Amino acid sequence: MLEVLDGVLRDREWLELGRPTLADIGCAPLIGRAEEAQISVGDYPHVASWLGRFQRLPRYVPMPA
Repeated sequence: MLEVLDGVLRDREWLELGRPTLADIGCAPLIGRAEEAQISVGDYPHVASWLGRFQRLPRYVPMPA
């Protein structure tokens, strides 16, 4: 899944419409927890950049551990 997502984000900053949408809100919390499953998001540079952008959004609140 991360390989496909990395391909989608290769030429985009957000999943749809060029701005954060419900698609990003739905995916980001799951992707943000990938490291807990020993999956390195760093292996997917476009996903890692997208996740960083998402986490820098105003009023972003991380999921509790």
